[in-house]
Amino acid sequence: LVYVFGTSPSLSPEQQKISDLMQTYWTNLAKTGDPNAPSLLAWPKFSELNDSRINFSLEPSIVQNFRSDKCKFWRTQYDARFTSGQ
Repeated sequence: LVYVFGTSPSLSPEQQKISDLMQTYWTNLAKTGDPNAPSLLAWPKFSELNDSRINFSLEPSIVQNFRSDKCKFWRTQYDARFTSGQ
């Protein structure tokens, strides 16, 4: 959260650049409902069929199926606890 809100007093210059990038996406989202802008890597729209996200780094990239093995485990746990018998 310190990256999103820029609240850490001790970010390195590289970390500050990443924080600035995150803040740009969030500001765009708040202003327009769309995090994207022509100068930014396009943040893909999430859907059940498109499990994509941005990996924020000095060179941001799009990541597919991020930690899907762990998500599958937790979805199984959730389904067993909350959706069985419905």
